[in-house]
Amino acid sequence: MNIFFIEDEAILKKLINNLIDDGHKVRHCDNFSDAMYWLDQIAFRQRVDIILLDLTMPATGLPDEYIFEAQKDGLCGWFFYDKVIKEDYPDLLDKIILYTGFGKELVESGYVSQEEYDKLRIVHKLEKESTDNVLAALKSFEEEKYSKK
Repeated sequence: MNIFFIEDEAILKKLINNLIDDGHKVRHCDNFSDAMYWLDQIAFRQRVDIILLDLTMPATGLPDEYIFEAQKDGLCGWFFYDKVIKEDYPDLLDKIILYTGFGKELVESGYVSQEEYDKLRIVHKLEKESTDNVLAALKSFEEEKYSKK
């Protein structure tokens, strides 16, 4: 499986990379401009199986028109998903796993409707358990992908 991992925290990147089986290829980006560079490469987009996106990254590399609004609440990854991926890379929507330390706060704050929240693959970071949660989501995603074939 080819995994594209958009995460700014070095410790989480290292932890997840160490836990993912050697059979998987992982590319990391720690900012949105690098992520957009790779997503703009059609061959890369066609090869990627799954994209892990941290919802609470800094605004580094976000398009200028989103920086102020994204920084206001600190959910820059959500803005990247909602404004950039949905509009510019809709072919990738079924490959996204979002993860965050927030849960229902996304619905309560109005960032996402309850209906959309229920449809999204959102993994919650819970300190020690965060890597287990992400790995469980990867396994579930892989099983779902191959059951459709």
